[in-house]
Amino acid sequence: MKIDFPRLPITRDREQFAKLAAQGAALVDLHLLRLLGSKGVGGAGGAEVLRSPGKQGVSYPMIGTDIVEKVQYKEPLDGAPGYVLINATQRFNGIEPETWTMQIGGYQPLEKWLKDRKGRKLTADDITHYLRMVIALRETKRIMAAIDELIPAWPLGAEA
Repeated sequence: MKIDFPRLPITRDREQFAKLAAQGAALVDLHLLRLLGSKGVGGAGGAEVLRSPGKQGVSYPMIGTDIVEKVQYKEPLDGAPGYVLINATQRFNGIEPETWTMQIGGYQPLEKWLKDRKGRKLTADDITHYLRMVIALRETKRIMAAIDELIPAWPLGAEA
């Protein structure tokens, strides 16, 4: 993308195109943090999974100042999801190493978002936004795997 726009092969198989288009629309809705019913890409769209972050295993349970003083990822030894410290007493829980290290556009969104707010107090909306970012990145990984399952048939429609 640094040199030119990405090139995407187009299939002549309508069914496969519809599946890929649906996955692409889901990715757009996730990356824009659109909630279900917000008229996302191509119609109703939106991502229901973003509505209740706590049900997705991510949380921010600590009472404190909510000021981002440091940003540090910690991975527990027991294999459970890790957490991100923002100060001495507060953290975001339920963040897998793959989600934390995921890069989009050459940077780690979860780390960058917090570092951009260093020295600031997080509002309730900020906290919800961050929890939804965690879910969006986790779901992005899942959808990318689903797209990869459709890809082995490429080059798409080459025989037509």
